[in-house]
Amino acid sequence: MKTVTYTLRVYCFNGRPTAEVLIDGQPFGQEYDWMSEHFSFGLSKAKLVVEAMDFIENFVDDYDNILHAPHLSKERQYNNCFARIDHDFQRLPNTHFPLVYLSNRDHPDDKGMKFGKNKAEVIVELKNEIKAFIERYQGKLCSSPEGTIIESSIKI
Repeated sequence: MKTVTYTLRVYCFNGRPTAEVLIDGQPFGQEYDWMSEHFSFGLSKAKLVVEAMDFIENFVDDYDNILHAPHLSKERQYNNCFARIDHDFQRLPNTHFPLVYLSNRDHPDDKGMKFGKNKAEVIVELKNEIKAFIERYQGKLCSSPEGTIIESSIKI
C-alpha cells in the first residue's frame, strides 16, 4: 500500500495568506477547464476547522454509522463556530452522502465551508499544520503578487 504525504502550501489570494492542501506535492481536488476545486482555505476557515476539530474527528470515526442513518442530523455550537452534519449531497440520483458544514456564528452571511469524508480525513491528518498556519499568519496580509507561494510546505 502506497503511503500518501499531505502538506499545506501557503500562497497569496486577494491579499491574504491562503493554505492549499497538497497530496504528494500535488493539489487535492478536481481541475476543470473553467475552474479548479483545489482544497484551500484562508485564516477564518482554518479557525473554524480548529475550533470544530473534535466534531470533524467524530465525523471521520463514525462515518459508516452516519452514512447509513440519513434521517439523523448532528449539530454542535462552539464559541465562534456552528457545526452540523447533513445528508444532502448528491453525486448520483437518489444518493445522499453526509457532509460537514462549518459556519461562523458571528458572520451568518459568510458561506462557511463544507466537506465530505475524504477532506475531513485530510483535515484531521493536518490538524497541527493548520494550527501552525493560523499562528504564523494571523493578522498578516500578503504584499506579494496574487498566487505567489509564500511557504511551500508548513513545517511544525
